[in-house]
Amino acid sequence: MSYDLARVGKSWRPKDHEEQGLFSRPGTHPIRHVKLDDKIMANDFVCIMVDRQHSIRKIISRFLREMASSDEINLFHEIIEAQDAGSALELFGRITKEIVVGANDIPISLDPQKVIVLCEVEPENSENQMSGFQLYKLCMMDDNFYDFSFIMMLDDPTMDVISDIGELGAIDILVKPLTFNNLSRLVKRVQERINSKEQSLYKMAERLINKNEYAKALDLIARSEIKFPGLKWVILRGKAHLGLSQTKSAEDEFCSVKISAHMASVIALSNLVEVYQATGDIEKAIEVLNELTQKSPKNLTRRLKLAELLTEADRQSEAKEVLDSLAEMNPGPETHIAIANLLEKNGYGEEAGDLRAKLIGQNLEDFVLCNRMAIELRKQSQHEKAESCYQEIVAVHPDQYVIWFNRGINYGAWGNSKRDLALLEKAKDCFRRVLRLNPQFASALDMLEALQNQMKKLVKTKMNQVA
Repeated sequence: MSYDLARVGKSWRPKDHEEQGLFSRPGTHPIRHVKLDDKIMANDFVCIMVDRQHSIRKIISRFLREMASSDEINLFHEIIEAQDAGSALELFGRITKEIVVGANDIPISLDPQKVIVLCEVEPENSENQMSGFQLYKLCMMDDNFYDFSFIMMLDDPTMDVISDIGELGAIDILVKPLTFNNLSRLVKRVQERINSKEQSLYKMAERLINKNEYAKALDLIARSEIKFPGLKWVILRGKAHLGLSQTKSAEDEFCSVKISAHMASVIALSNLVEVYQATGDIEKAIEVLNELTQKSPKNLTRRLKLAELLTEADRQSEAKEVLDSLAEMNPGPETHIAIANLLEKNGYGEEAGDLRAKLIGQNLEDFVLCNRMAIELRKQSQHEKAESCYQEIVAVHPDQYVIWFNRGINYGAWGNSKRDLALLEKAKDCFRRVLRLNPQFASALDMLEALQNQMKKLVKTKMNQVA
């Protein structure tokens, strides 16, 4: 799609926006763009703002324009708005894959290293489908977005939230309410760091570790630390030693950091848990996790890990206390899904199944979540329980062909395990229902054909047994 570039401060949108429904009035659609110049080069900075409040996004956009005009910061040649993390992730994919066409019809490729994301920190298990934390995690695991620089924006800078950010590796924090000076100082610092040799070396060392090239990473870290000393190199060195299974060296590195600044200590402690797990010292891992939990008691992932290790150490009552407190602090369905997965992992399949069935009963309006839970029941061969759940789901969502398809798969797996033709016939009925609802759904036809062949073989086998 070709875009018209506008002058400073003017909003823009594709000419066919009304027909496609891609863009709408300011503040009503999750994604809007503002162009600051009609000559965008590959080494220019791009800013992406992710915040639920339209007013906050407008304030940031105005501040950035004022900073650029007064030479406070380098000019952002593109400012993009997204009102939630899910919309931002979709947008990231577009700006890294699409070719943007400039004023003279010259194709332009954007440099991921010059992308700065100002991201609102939303808590885990918020009502949104994706939180700011989750967006950052996903970007750090994706080669296309790995080089993005994040500034995390906080409403309430509690130790709990700050330690979570530190553990993720984000180092730039902006506390609301926003001021011109605070934003200017932080953006300028990030831009300077992006352009620095130190940052380039650090990213290179991180990439080597992510590629399991630990020896090369250690060599680069040793040379870089001479020129640019800092705790971040110690943490990277510890990760490289851990990757090489040099657990004693890794432990020494992380222990030297854990008594330092709060954010660095959280990262070091998190890595120490991995070290002690690698050496089989579960009690020490639990000790460190307890320390981390005190720093940020609402962290879902960390508490689940603590419950898992307590179970592994045969400290069942303590594990149950952790899970109960977790469910009380984060009553949303995602918490209970995580708890069910943990129960199942530790051999409590029936309890996990009961919890998933309860989740379905409490969230019948959300057919995606219900289908997901029923699939998990089927995967654990709890077919009867899964079928009871599907009966509840189809009563509320009778026309969702995806539900009928997965119900058919459950009947098929159930029929196979019991060698029961009646159950297999019910599976066929489900797939026929799918094709009535969506005649183009080819997978249902494939399943019907497979079931027909399967039933023929089963009938033949039974006849041979009788003979």
